[in-house]
Amino acid sequence: MRRDSPAPMPPAAPQGPALYLTSPGVAGIEDRSTDWPSRRYLATLVLDWDGWILTPRLGDGSHGPFSSAEAAFGWWLQHRDSLPPPRRVWRNGDPWEPRDSGD
Repeated sequence: MRRDSPAPMPPAAPQGPALYLTSPGVAGIEDRSTDWPSRRYLATLVLDWDGWILTPRLGDGSHGPFSSAEAAFGWWLQHRDSLPPPRRVWRNGDPWEPRDSGD
């Protein structure tokens, strides 16, 4: 945005995942460029006594502590493909049925 522009223009949403600080001690990793609202929220970050704790959306467990929200976001970018898939899936009308163990 230029200083001499007559009306402020909101910044465009970045393409792909980005870090958003929502309130003091809380942040989220979101992909606001997707058309699917249910797929926008990818992970939550919360500042705990030990540092920032990252919890993937519908994932198993949490990761951390990290020294900053930015460090947690960087770690998530590097490891997101190797994180386990969500434990619960929507199947046969029951959203909370655990997935098959694969045996």
